[in-house]
Amino acid sequence: MAETFMAGFGQGFVETQILTENNSIKYKLSIASSNQGSVPSEAYIRLNDKQLSPLPFQQGMNVWEYNTLTNTIENRKVFNLSQTDTSSENTAFVIYMKSLVDNGRAYFLTTFGTSRSSKQVDDWFISAGSVNFLRSDILNRY
Repeated sequence: MAETFMAGFGQGFVETQILTENNSIKYKLSIASSNQGSVPSEAYIRLNDKQLSPLPFQQGMNVWEYNTLTNTIENRKVFNLSQTDTSSENTAFVIYMKSLVDNGRAYFLTTFGTSRSSKQVDDWFISAGSVNFLRSDILNRY
């Protein structure tokens, strides 16, 4: 008997097969971060295969504010995180993420270029329930 997977993961990609009943899925959201060695090297946010982000990606952690009612990106904040817990960028990132409330918005986090982290940032990701963020012990090696 063949195994069925919900998603396939490989170097530089995640692949899913979309199964719907009566075409019940209305939206397809695709997000890709990027760095110098990424394949594909293009970072993007797409909704139903159309470019959604009007702003270019910038070095560091990009936090995109998505309005679920208008299907638009309304804001973006960029944090150039470092390896140091006392970095003002790291502290500002954690304070900003803790300040977000459920207000009909979705927030997408993407990285672009070189990514760094510290224990303070790692701890926030852990407290938020993230299991995919690479954490400082890996990010700071490269």
